[in-house]
Amino acid sequence: QIQNCGVAVKMITGDHQNIGKETARLVGLGDDILHRDALAGDDSDERDAVVRAADGFAQVMPKDKNDVVRVLQALNYVVGMTGDGVNDAPALKQAHIGIAVEGSTDAARNAADIVLTTEGLAPIFTAVLESRKIFQRVYSYVLYRISATIQIVLVLSLLIFIWNQTIKPLYIIILALFNDLTMITISYDNVIPSRSPEQPTINKLLRVSGVFGALMTVQSLLFMILGTYTDFLTDRFNDSDGYRQAVLYLQISLSIEGLIFATRVPEAPCYSSAPVWSLVVSVLVANVLVTVIVGLGLLGKEVAINDLVIVWAYDVVWFGIIDLLKIPLTMTMENHFPPPPSRLGQRTAESTAEFGGRAGDGLGFAYVDLGYTYLSDTATSIGNAVGACACGPRAREEDSAVVP
Repeated sequence: QIQNCGVAVKMITGDHQNIGKETARLVGLGDDILHRDALAGDDSDERDAVVRAADGFAQVMPKDKNDVVRVLQALNYVVGMTGDGVNDAPALKQAHIGIAVEGSTDAARNAADIVLTTEGLAPIFTAVLESRKIFQRVYSYVLYRISATIQIVLVLSLLIFIWNQTIKPLYIIILALFNDLTMITISYDNVIPSRSPEQPTINKLLRVSGVFGALMTVQSLLFMILGTYTDFLTDRFNDSDGYRQAVLYLQISLSIEGLIFATRVPEAPCYSSAPVWSLVVSVLVANVLVTVIVGLGLLGKEVAINDLVIVWAYDVVWFGIIDLLKIPLTMTMENHFPPPPSRLGQRTAESTAEFGGRAGDGLGFAYVDLGYTYLSDTATSIGNAVGACACGPRAREEDSAVVP
């Protein structure tokens, strides 16, 4: 199951080579278990290639375990190491993630980053899934925050520069307050763990948030244009500055609150993963409260029911447009502004191809089939939900296991 998550596993044991091969075969690690003689000699590309390709090593000495970890790290893998004895301590300390199994010696526990309290290695698989869930929740929150900030800054600035239109600071304070309260529930959101190791990059985060922020800015500016130069809203929108501020505040607030449902699954349709009920309720309650506040004129002018309905309908339609465009626009940004290569974990990402397939070339905007993309992403998400979250039978503990 760990291998299905794109994590390669190697066994390192002091037992005889034949015992190591049979054990590796029984637990599904492969039978390419080499004798420690394959690790002999000075550092060389040939030895590095052997370490990378082998399923494990047998009849090793304590120093060999540390050497294997160092070789894999030099190849830009992110390396995890499990062990239980004093002889495993140096390798546990050297690895990016040292894991001491249940019943380990004090030396192994002190050298490790994680200590398992139950028998078996199944908790490692659970930790992989949970860590990827946490990453996705944090990523969604940061993506949402940056996107919302881009919209607020650009919209408020352009309203002043183009139309000399301001919005009362109290509106912005209430918007931020409701927004902070509703976003607390994102920490409990339902997410589907990725089948491959996550590769966080600031460049990608900024590109995706820029796409969302630009779309949200267009949404609000188009609303201002329709309300100012057409009969889209009632005449009170142009007759009263206070009324116009209240309507603009409602439009911006509703759009920002709804944005979280698009950013929580930035690479798939919003319906591909159901949000936790508390997030839905908190967003709905915040939007209803904002609507009541402007509808009753508690902070300014009272907004007519006709305009309240129009603003809600406008933001709902635009939410669908944003969710539809986020995939092709993000792919277009990826093609024209590719991220710089990342060294840490680069080989880990490459090894995913052995389990999850080879990553294909990026698609140009003109070649994106939205209908196919949506159906494909939905099918993939359903498959992930069915297959990614079930823990299999516990694997048999060995002396050590290196997880690059």
